[in-house]
Amino acid sequence: MVGKRSAAMQGEIHSDESSGNKRNKGERAMNVLEHFIKEIHSVRDITEEFKQHSGCKPAEPLLQVDLTYDCYGIITRETKTFWKSDFERAKKEGYFMA
Repeated sequence: MVGKRSAAMQGEIHSDESSGNKRNKGERAMNVLEHFIKEIHSVRDITEEFKQHSGCKPAEPLLQVDLTYDCYGIITRETKTFWKSDFERAKKEGYFMA
């Protein structure tokens, strides 16, 4: 792309009128959707692994969760990483936002 500058490089910022979020011209807004938990297959604390890999101690425990969820009728089994408090809230409410 010689001689042309992208909107991001030019610093053009536009507002997403529906949400008030600011984004660069040409960028698409991404919707955050509810993912309803259907089944939790396993939960593993990965806090120590994170500390060894990053050299930083996280503010709270990190969990690796193997779960099945439903997002608008699409059933998916996936391994996701959650902060412990976020996972506890997702279990209580029955869904997480992603």
